[in-house]
Amino acid sequence: MAKSDDNIDWDYHWLLHESDADFTDVSFFSFFADLLPKGFRVLDVGCGSCRFYPVFKALGCSQYVGVDFSPKAVSLARQKFPEITVHQMKVQDIDFDSTFDLVFSNTFLQHTSLESKKRIIPKLWKALKNGGLLAIIEKSDVDTPTTFTRENWIKFIEQYGFKYVRGKDPDGFVFKALKPNTLQSDLIDNCNYDQYRYLMFILPIIKKAKIIVETGLGQGNSTIIFLEACRFLGDCKLYTFEININKEDTLPARKRISELGLEPWWTLVEKDSVQAGREWNHEKIDVLFLDSHHSYEHVKAELEAFKPHLSEKAVILCHDTNPKEEHEMYKTGGPLKALKEFQTENPNWKLINLKANNGMGVLVRFERSNHNSS
Repeated sequence: MAKSDDNIDWDYHWLLHESDADFTDVSFFSFFADLLPKGFRVLDVGCGSCRFYPVFKALGCSQYVGVDFSPKAVSLARQKFPEITVHQMKVQDIDFDSTFDLVFSNTFLQHTSLESKKRIIPKLWKALKNGGLLAIIEKSDVDTPTTFTRENWIKFIEQYGFKYVRGKDPDGFVFKALKPNTLQSDLIDNCNYDQYRYLMFILPIIKKAKIIVETGLGQGNSTIIFLEACRFLGDCKLYTFEININKEDTLPARKRISELGLEPWWTLVEKDSVQAGREWNHEKIDVLFLDSHHSYEHVKAELEAFKPHLSEKAVILCHDTNPKEEHEMYKTGGPLKALKEFQTENPNWKLINLKANNGMGVLVRFERSNHNSS
């Protein structure tokens, strides 16, 4: 018995529906076939025995990949179509990166729980190329614990970086994956965060971060950049700690983040950042961004509080290490003094101080060599 996290026996489910009409007519996909590029690559999730593969082949696909949790279905698919790739695994465990022009699902998502959908949809978004299509056929006549009305299917999926394109009554939907260009994103370009916005966007991606923590929300510029990286990664989460989430400048930031559909990757907590570090009880942190109070004493306390919770691949960023304006908080040394002391006390960390604009301190952990340097 092949049971998933939702306690569904997928072997039984596949056998139950295998006797349904075998859709081999290209017209079945008429509601999105004209949008597919020549030689498109398709990922079929919940593919069963890959009965739709001949249709995609007739439409001109250059690569077909199927994913299903049922060992029996996958075994039959491999026997029928030895030329294709079929993975026997949970859809929420796939890890494709901008690979496919089309992700297709036929009556799969409607059988998964809401929590599973929240893990699956970001993985489908990640698997698609920029502008790639998600075409689904799902029950849409009523809201239930596992399915939605048509309006709510669209609302739910669009919050994960998709835009609804068209549909087919009663149960067909087509969405387009909207992805920022890593180097030329208008969204990131418009975030007024010095020249470090690209560094802040790319670092979590290079590190394949799962957890990002930032201290201080402010106008939300860094938050949006990190959330875009989270959306790109799919399974990354940002925690923002702000001592007052209802300040005048934070409310517009929260509204904009909601409008951009970035909330699924975000947890905002009203708490002092040092207290947050001391009380942290989640997974290890891969990227830590310090941008709350910039006094030496506060940054030092933040570093001490969060240090036990940093992963082996962690990187620490700290803004305003080279402030242009004189301020009372910098008289005792400011962030840079705290970062330098941290490096001295932790020799396996290397400090890089980028001095442009208001400065950005970067602490990177290195493995200490067993060999003496000459």
